[in-house]
Amino acid sequence: MVVRCKFCGNIIYRKPRQIKKGNLFFCNRICYYKYKKISDKKIEELRNIYKEGYTILQTAKKANVSYQIVFKNTREMSRGRKGYISWNKGILCKEETKQKISNTLKQNYKTGKMVNWNKGLTKETDLRLKKKSELYKGFRHSEETKRKMSISRKGKKQKSCSEEAKINMSKVRKGKTYEELYGVERAKEIKKKVSESLKGRKFTDDWKDKISKAHLNKIVSQESRLKMSKSKKGKMMGENNPAWQEGKSFEPYSSEFNNKFKRAIRKRDNQICMLCGIHREKLKRALSVHHVNYDKKLTIPQNCICLCDSCHSRTNYNRKHWIKFFQDLLKEKYNYEYSNEGEVILSIKPLKIVDYGK
Repeated sequence: MVVRCKFCGNIIYRKPRQIKKGNLFFCNRICYYKYKKISDKKIEELRNIYKEGYTILQTAKKANVSYQIVFKNTREMSRGRKGYISWNKGILCKEETKQKISNTLKQNYKTGKMVNWNKGLTKETDLRLKKKSELYKGFRHSEETKRKMSISRKGKKQKSCSEEAKINMSKVRKGKTYEELYGVERAKEIKKKVSESLKGRKFTDDWKDKISKAHLNKIVSQESRLKMSKSKKGKMMGENNPAWQEGKSFEPYSSEFNNKFKRAIRKRDNQICMLCGIHREKLKRALSVHHVNYDKKLTIPQNCICLCDSCHSRTNYNRKHWIKFFQDLLKEKYNYEYSNEGEVILSIKPLKIVDYGK
């Protein structure tokens, strides 16, 4: 029987004295032991040949060894092929092929042929997940990676989480601050991004109604109130306040704006808030006297109206609207006259100021 030595490749005739190991034949014991362990010099020679781009069979033929030796040392030799470009790099699968692969995988997962290795495992029960979690803790993608991810996802419909997953995430995050979840530095960046994204944003009427309904009958605990108070302390004062009007609230009132004048206005309006209609008897303190055009020095009946504290605070925003609204209200109720520009026309007798007492 004619066979070929698996190490040197020489043709030999099978005889009882020749070595046989399984289905492999060798000339003698030297070829057998050389096959088991090739010298470093031979491996280097194979690496250099393989580096040139030859296949395993071509490398084996050129080095005059069997392909099993080359195959056995492929992993070692592959390190020397750094920079080698695979023949199929850049070739994309057809959409039909992708769909077939996707359907096959889905079917296998449904029938149970394929199961995720980490299904049902947690960091507490599996050491691999714990190590992986610690390894990626604090890991952040580069701006270039983020940009690529954004481009790849653009126009694609993202899958939403299941209700169970949402509930689990909610439980994990409930009662925790950004600092506790992401760390101090990361929390600062997140808060800054959220603040910038909301800057100048205008809520629609539907959205406002939803927020209003969500907060309806919601009781805020005393502890939460104290936390909110401390967080806002010193931050919403002066120029930092969104209702800042270049210090108009610090302007002094005229000497005519005294207790006698206030009592006269309250008497004129029957001790009722002219906006919500609440009576003085249901309030803990006296009604506020509001200057309609926000000019504190123009203290005349045509420019003043009674408001409760709650309604008075609402007039700090959208001032043009409130000026027009209150002037129309006084015009209808007391026949006061105003110009189109909102200026008072003093064409009627002024109100006689009498001290009616408290």
